[in-house]
Amino acid sequence: MITSFNSIQDDYRKYSIESGFLTYELTHFLSKEKIEQNVYFTNYGAFEYFEFTDKTNPRYLPVLKQDSVQYLFLSDSVAIKSDRTFDNIFEKCVFEKNSQLASSDFEFQHVSDITYMDRACQVFEFEFNSTAQKGTAIVWKNIPLSIESTVEGQIEHIIVTNIDTNSNKPMEKTKLQDYVDYE
Repeated sequence: MITSFNSIQDDYRKYSIESGFLTYELTHFLSKEKIEQNVYFTNYGAFEYFEFTDKTNPRYLPVLKQDSVQYLFLSDSVAIKSDRTFDNIFEKCVFEKNSQLASSDFEFQHVSDITYMDRACQVFEFEFNSTAQKGTAIVWKNIPLSIESTVEGQIEHIIVTNIDTNSNKPMEKTKLQDYVDYE
């Protein structure tokens, strides 16, 4: 059976908006400083490019994702990861139930509607069964605008600081060197 490229894109949609550029600010219990994260997405989130920036130490941790495959490029080593990373709450919380990116370990419940950043949003409470991480998310068109969670008493909080759905900012391209093994 041959699956079309568009069908694959549909299977891995995360958002209800075709493309955009988001900037998040992450407060994490493992870091004293806030971490800035840029997210570029196209095809309703089936294609994403994540870029983490630590302002106190200007290193970049870009993540280039395509469908169910994610490549992780580190500035100090060559590392490729063929499955999704789950060390960031933004990657864990997929509110599009029909997406192949949604985790069966992730349970969420709509608890209210609010206006946040001048947008009509939904508030969800969520929990991950395997880690007992739980929290609250404010979501607009399946895009998390604010997520606060706790795991083993530690708090992680991420908020959007910029939303741009009008311009089409280009994703950076990374050329893999010949010595990289594509297992």
